[in-house]
Amino acid sequence: MARTVKIHKFILTALLITAMSVSCGQNDNITKKSEVYETSNAAEVTDNTLTEHVTFPSPTYHPSWFKHSFFEISDDIYDASKKGKRLIIYFYQDGCPYCKKLIEHNLGQDDISDYARNNFDIIAINIFGSVDVTDTDGEVLSEKEFAKKHNINFTPTMLTYNEEGDVIFRMNGYYAQDKFMAMLKYLAEKQEDNIKFLDFLDNYLSQNMPNLLDLKNYSKKFLVPPFNLSKSIQSESKPLVVFFEEANCAACKELHEDTLQRKETKTFLNKFTLAIIDVNSDIEMVSPLGEKTSTNAWAKKKEVQFIPTVIFFNKNGIEVFRIDGYVKEFHLNSSFEYVLTESYKTYDGFQPFLHDRANRLEEKGIKIEIMK
Repeated sequence: MARTVKIHKFILTALLITAMSVSCGQNDNITKKSEVYETSNAAEVTDNTLTEHVTFPSPTYHPSWFKHSFFEISDDIYDASKKGKRLIIYFYQDGCPYCKKLIEHNLGQDDISDYARNNFDIIAINIFGSVDVTDTDGEVLSEKEFAKKHNINFTPTMLTYNEEGDVIFRMNGYYAQDKFMAMLKYLAEKQEDNIKFLDFLDNYLSQNMPNLLDLKNYSKKFLVPPFNLSKSIQSESKPLVVFFEEANCAACKELHEDTLQRKETKTFLNKFTLAIIDVNSDIEMVSPLGEKTSTNAWAKKKEVQFIPTVIFFNKNGIEVFRIDGYVKEFHLNSSFEYVLTESYKTYDGFQPFLHDRANRLEEKGIKIEIMK
């Protein structure tokens, strides 16, 4: 029984990770460069049998060049601006596989690490930590309270501040290497007032990445243009799932060739009406609510910032849930079940549902592997 309670505790921690992000990335070839130090508030893991049920890394390490801060955020912003840099607050939790991926796969690359180090001061805050943080408004909070105040629901999350102390960009979840580098350039070059990040990202990827995916190859089970999503929902009487993708997105390729080919995932897919929208296309369409628009305009109206983004609509054409991040099979299938069972009506958010689903699977003897 004690072992089960311990497992549940760590499942809850791990399940707060719904990593999000666009993963239009390169191969995961890693060259570790920086020295690292172990965070002082890393979780103590004493049960070595934990990985029999939940697979995730521990403890948490950060590059040694991260700023050692007193958590006076206004002072940190001022110190960064004096050096011609900007401040990034990196929110993490111990045992977070996507945090590990960000540190090792992204900041482990020399070019990304050098660029980040030269243009930003980065401080790390544990979303369950107890160290005092003084916010820009003078309020003193624990790390945990500070994270809650800023609506940190996923790890990793990064908040970037301008010189006036305003949050100008929010990275929810893991970004693959190329998108992460695009984000750093966007912010270091102070482009936030000149161009939307999604447009900046399109330009960056078109100059720095080859095309990896032809959406036509993955359209056998999906609606293809011309779209009348309102009519499709009515005729099929199923909830609708729309995958917002683009042609040079490696994560989209991984999604279709791996995750969507899993047995349980295929079972869920059969219970939805499915559509793929190329965010770079400009094709006339009808939205789930019957609005005449274009694919590109609708993606912008839906504020799609991450590729791929997956948006779920009920049978009335109302958006009920979305995944705007990098997720694997467990989180994706949990999202399918969350919408199919209309659990968004009975649960106070996705995370409590995710926790309950993990417990149900564990009771059946099913091994949960977050990153599989």
